[in-house]
Amino acid sequence: MDNELASLGKTTSSPFIRAQQMKHFIVMDILPHIAAFAAVLLLSVFPFGLPEIGVLVAMWALTGLGGIVNLTIPSAHPISLLSRDSETI
Repeated sequence: MDNELASLGKTTSSPFIRAQQMKHFIVMDILPHIAAFAAVLLLSVFPFGLPEIGVLVAMWALTGLGGIVNLTIPSAHPISLLSRDSETI
């Protein structure tokens, strides 16, 4: 048990791992907040226009269509029909 904890401590105290953890923390936890704040500030300079609203609606519709297809295909094609052991393939 002590051997496992010692090796675990050596892994997490590695300078390379620490640098990777810090880079991950900055990119995944800090940068999104800064970008969101900058986006809100830039709304006064670059307001929403018709192209942005059109892209928003189109992506919303594609997301809904993807959800419908994702829910329809498994019910229309059961797993037993899609297996490799089937004689129809």
